[in-house]
Amino acid sequence: ELYGEQRLLNILNARSYKNAEEICQAVKEDVDKFAGEADQFDDITMLCFRYLGDSGVPTIRFDETKLEDIPEITEFVESELEKMGCPVKTVYQMNIAVDEICSNIIKYAYPKKPGSLTVTMFEKKYPHTLAIRFEDEGIPYNPLTKEDPDVTLSAEERQIGGLGIFMVRKMMDDVRYKYENDRNILTIYKKLDE
Repeated sequence: ELYGEQRLLNILNARSYKNAEEICQAVKEDVDKFAGEADQFDDITMLCFRYLGDSGVPTIRFDETKLEDIPEITEFVESELEKMGCPVKTVYQMNIAVDEICSNIIKYAYPKKPGSLTVTMFEKKYPHTLAIRFEDEGIPYNPLTKEDPDVTLSAEERQIGGLGIFMVRKMMDDVRYKYENDRNILTIYKKLDE
């Protein structure tokens, strides 16, 4: 009896998986369980990828994001902003926000090894607003719960940390966070008709 497509579909649909590695591991375990003590009859090869689709929504994704990837992300965002005809000031503010948010995700969401990061841009017409969503599968953390730094103190007197997300919140019209499907999702909003 062959393992078969139906058995493969059953294991794929049995639960939700965080990433491609988990899917391959679950399939391999199920194949091993099915085969039992029988000798392996043929080679086993698995390929799993996440299809983001061609939704027309500008998206960039890295499976193992590193600090060296930030220029590519900001270049992507800047290119999309130019297509929208955004003012130079908005492009500058978005670049600062993207750099800060990506740096924090890379450093703190994945302290032991690089992980995934997806950056998606949305444009709303009424009111004309730009949204950029950052998704990672790292340690759950809501940066919006962090208390704002006391900017009246000198740099020497102020505690380290928190200034970046504080600046992002001041430059954006709205910043929202949610943890959903084992993912941190941070979205920043900037009105473009001002």
